[in-house]
Amino acid sequence: MRRRPLVFAAILSVAILVPRLGFPAAALSDPAGNALPPGIQLSFPLLNILFAPLFDAWDGVTLLAMPRLQAFLTGVGALYLVWRTLGGIFGDQFQWGREVWALAAFVLGTSLFLVAGVRWHRPMAHLADVPPALVVVDLHSHSNVSHDVRGILQKDFDVAADQAWHRRGGFDLFFVTDHNRIDGWQRTKGGEGLGGMADEGPPVACPGEELSLWGAHIVVLGNLDSVPRDMYADSMPGILRLLGESESRWGAVTLASIPEYDENHFASLPAWIVAGVDGFEISNAAPKANRQTTAHRDSVVRLAAMNGRWLAGVTDQHGMGATVQSWTLVPRTTAGTHDRAMPALCQDVLHVLATRGHSATQVIERHRLRIDSAWPNWATVVGVAWEGWRAAGWAQVVSW
Repeated sequence: MRRRPLVFAAILSVAILVPRLGFPAAALSDPAGNALPPGIQLSFPLLNILFAPLFDAWDGVTLLAMPRLQAFLTGVGALYLVWRTLGGIFGDQFQWGREVWALAAFVLGTSLFLVAGVRWHRPMAHLADVPPALVVVDLHSHSNVSHDVRGILQKDFDVAADQAWHRRGGFDLFFVTDHNRIDGWQRTKGGEGLGGMADEGPPVACPGEELSLWGAHIVVLGNLDSVPRDMYADSMPGILRLLGESESRWGAVTLASIPEYDENHFASLPAWIVAGVDGFEISNAAPKANRQTTAHRDSVVRLAAMNGRWLAGVTDQHGMGATVQSWTLVPRTTAGTHDRAMPALCQDVLHVLATRGHSATQVIERHRLRIDSAWPNWATVVGVAWEGWRAAGWAQVVSW
């Protein structure tokens, strides 16, 4: 019995070192295949390093697409059953009382892990050593004025909380893009509207809106008033009309959001480009959105490059979790003239997005278990650990 912890420790050490030494992966990459800016790296707070097994597990699970997340939870339950069965066969004599307590501890521990992972806005891994010529931005996030950020675990996620979340994630600027409304941002000092829920940074809060249209979600960035979605929501011509007149009529640039464009309008993207869409998300951390296949992503990357459209990696933050999947880098410049309608840095970023085409952005993404990884769904639990260890820094490895 005394040897079991040593045997387990030895097996775990080998399991960590094999992927890290034999199959290493970069912690950060550009999904478009470009080189990263010199010196940029993923930095972990001390608490994340000291308790790497726990924090790495939270990060790995948070970055799963919904089908993978469901498979992970099923796999955890299956591993528990295997563990208790083998213990009954090779261990002590079976006792109902002991098994009931073990099951209760398992259910409680799993529930605490999930609730804490969703609810605790804990220290976060973030980009470090970003060149000063670049602005780290998030082009898609939500506050609790959105209809799907009003659950019991998210109801206090106002713009001030959204700002604090992005600060921990290493952002200089974020857009508040609530569903079909803009009053979340208008309550900030930047909006000069309803009492100042958040200061002007860093990070700086910028205006935007996510419009629910005909099987599509289009994020508009830079509009100071809510766009009346009913003008565009009923058909494909309505979507194309919004893309064509968003800048002239609403002073906004447009970003096509996933999963909607990927699942409902993938064949229509060339028409969206002709109509005037400005950019495409190719990384979105929301579990329901994080299921774009590598083949579809690469197709969008090529399409954007050929047609001078920029790409974005977004958090789509809804007040849950504390893990950033991707960051968007925008060249730091001055738009020329500024007005008081919104913070100057917002105007500078919008100017770059509106004028520089494909070169306006670079996406930086964390390594993770993707939806179309070679790991089958039933092996998601193992795949999360393996992919995490492949990209772990040595301080994390030592902590494990």
